[in-house]
Amino acid sequence: GGDSTIIQIACLDRAALLRQSGEYSCELTKRIKKRLNLELKIARAFYETPMNNDERWDFIEDYLCGLLDLSALTSTSDQAVQQEAE
Repeated sequence: GGDSTIIQIACLDRAALLRQSGEYSCELTKRIKKRLNLELKIARAFYETPMNNDERWDFIEDYLCGLLDLSALTSTSDQAVQQEAE
């Protein structure tokens, strides 16, 4: 269910899950969420930044080659961008 079906979790003991839900933390889902947020910022920068055709192709090439300057996409306070840039 939900908006995203990237990962599914099955639980055989609902009561145990509810007892531990306040303590539950999954690094995998945190990393997936950060990566999705980063990809959204990249897409937003691509579509919302005024560029000519050559600049758009340069953007695509830089993205595909891993050369895109992630620090230029958003403020430095964005943790997802900072972590991906490192």
